[in-house]
Amino acid sequence: MSSSGGIKLIAIDLDGTLIDHNLTVSPRVKQAIAAAQAQGVTVTLASGRMFAAMVPYAQELNITVPLICYQGGLVRHPVTEETTFHLPVPPELAREVVTLARARGIQVNAFADDRLHVESLTPEAEVYMRIARVEATVVPDLAAFLQDDPSTKLVLVNLDESKTDRLVEELSAHFGSRLGITKSHAYYTEAIHPEVSKGRALKQLAKALDVTLEQTMGIGDNLNDLSLVETAGFGVAMADGDPRVKAAADFVTTSYAEDGVAVAIEKHVLRA
Repeated sequence: MSSSGGIKLIAIDLDGTLIDHNLTVSPRVKQAIAAAQAQGVTVTLASGRMFAAMVPYAQELNITVPLICYQGGLVRHPVTEETTFHLPVPPELAREVVTLARARGIQVNAFADDRLHVESLTPEAEVYMRIARVEATVVPDLAAFLQDDPSTKLVLVNLDESKTDRLVEELSAHFGSRLGITKSHAYYTEAIHPEVSKGRALKQLAKALDVTLEQTMGIGDNLNDLSLVETAGFGVAMADGDPRVKAAADFVTTSYAEDGVAVAIEKHVLRA
């Protein structure tokens, strides 16, 4: 954490930060990002989303550097599709997640080969597909499928958002250091490799781009963005974000509805 002077790389979360329920980027935010790029600042996206669901936003914003996908479990270039980093969930742990979710009657989404896999098209699966704008492949037995097809991450989807925090606590206690468990949305509890985080991916990307961490800005709102905000030289949290993320930030910007990403860039990056 430091001052915002000399920012050369900005990593921005998608859902709840860059976009909200309408799934669009506001004109003011687009303009601020374009202005930063015109000043020579590199901008990328750092999301829990799969690569395919991030590419349209990268294209819209003229992003031509690797994207941080799956909470940092995959780093891939949006134009060349070259993968620079990939660390999937160990198969035995992925199957254990599926077993625990089944026992609780919770929908599981598994992501292998940058495709969404489910056992059935439940209402929970439909909600995820709509928000992420992706289609799902139905497999008869997810646990068996994951034996041979490593999953970059698994998402437990619970439409009763009052239970999400409790589920995060339960799975964190159960898996301990064996898995990374985080919350990325009111409905989503995510399981990733324990060494995966947006913050770690930011470190790798900054090094590859010859940028110091002090020259980076990370913008996010939810618990899965905590490592991004903590790791970046200048961390930014959304006003309506998780209290833990706001506490870790150097600057708390306005909400998505008030163009919070643009406010942060205009105030701390753009030169007069």
